Amino acid sequence: MKKTNLKPTKNPLHKLIGLLGSKQKILFEFNKPKKVSVHTWFMRQPIKIHELDENKKVLKKLILKPFKTYTTEHKVKYLYEEKV
Repeated sequence: MKKTNLKPTKNPLHKLIGLLGSKQKILFEFNKPKKVSVHTWFMRQPIKIHELDENKKVLKKLILKPFKTYTTEHKVKYLYEEKV
């Protein structure tokens, strides 16, 4: 993941909508590390997902195809999504 000035969001609405809106990338921040579920229902293109720890170290990267669900392997403090 390239270094970015993207500010993390804790907004529940952003967490619900994610990349379904017009954003190209989004960084989610959680109150404490936890396993997170992600879906790409109604998405027309795959997305990249980066699991990050509390130091923003990448724990895992993957591409999630449309109409799929995924639960993180690790407990994450941050989750980064971007359109492919």
